[in-house]
Amino acid sequence: MNSEQANYELIDRYHNKELSSEELKDFENKLQVDKEFSQENEMYIISRRSMRVVGRKELKDKMRSFEKEIQEKSSGSSRPSYYRYFAVAASIAVLIGAYWIFDSSMNDQDLYTANFEVYDSPTYVRGTGTLSNWQLGIEAYNERRFLKAYDHFENANGQASYLKDFYQAQCLASMDPPLIKEALEKCELVLNNNNTYVEQAKWYKGLFHIKLGEKESARTTFQEIVNQDGYNSKKASKILNSLD
Repeated sequence: MNSEQANYELIDRYHNKELSSEELKDFENKLQVDKEFSQENEMYIISRRSMRVVGRKELKDKMRSFEKEIQEKSSGSSRPSYYRYFAVAASIAVLIGAYWIFDSSMNDQDLYTANFEVYDSPTYVRGTGTLSNWQLGIEAYNERRFLKAYDHFENANGQASYLKDFYQAQCLASMDPPLIKEALEKCELVLNNNNTYVEQAKWYKGLFHIKLGEKESARTTFQEIVNQDGYNSKKASKILNSLD
């Protein structure tokens, strides 16, 4: 197996939550130091997210035509099949963008799925001593063990309440099944105080309103983001067009 194929399989295992704690640390370090690897990971994310929202027949047919064309052009090539995967993923991403611009018929679940992405965890310097509940929560969060992360954040005494509330909202929304109403309540707590996560909390508040079918509340929230040129304001503008 060459290094590029190994990268693809590593990325796939990461997103399927199959990495050990040690492998996860190596993966996150590789993301920081290897630009090409980071780009491959981003393309993988785009492809997964896009595949969840491509539902219309013409988009599926177009995707298949792209794949067939790429396969024909690469026949006889020594490049492995995952190159085709990334190329098709890029094509899907373009189609999704066009779908958003020209078709306002995406339902609430499509809009939510297309836009919800777990927020990056805060960073911390790992020492040699016993980890705090906050640090243990971050590690569980990065490993996508959201229930465990939630509990550690809950017991992180001395940590700023807005940070705990924000990341607990992320955990609640990412559980299986997701607890969206509770996640929305946590976002409201973040918004009740002046802190550095207000804009991010407002973005997720809007998404959670969409998930709950509360379109008017979602419109109000995303309009505020657009008016204030806040976090993800361009995406908020597209969502408003889709909600009309």
